[in-house]
Amino acid sequence: AEWVAAALDRVAAECDEHLSTTERIHGVFTAVSEELMDVPLYYTIPDICKTLHCAAPKLCEVRAALQHAGYRSSQSHRDPDAIKTDAPPRVLWDVFRCWVKKHPI
Repeated sequence: AEWVAAALDRVAAECDEHLSTTERIHGVFTAVSEELMDVPLYYTIPDICKTLHCAAPKLCEVRAALQHAGYRSSQSHRDPDAIKTDAPPRVLWDVFRCWVKKHPI
């Protein structure tokens, strides 16, 4: 995503001084630059937990479990409670099954 880096550079150089939302634009482009670009879809933790009828784990805990299993993950710029991962769906469900087992309602 070269265009993201170019946009970040432009915002950092304050080429667009007339924009009143420079800080927010910088934040969004930074979030986009940290995403997994080769993973097009994301999962929302609250939606998964709603399906499983469980309390939601912290995003960092889910990401740590996926990393421990050998997969990559990132947040999505679209939703602060969303996770993008290259893990197959079954692995993500296994992570949540373990969470429910350790944290029953």
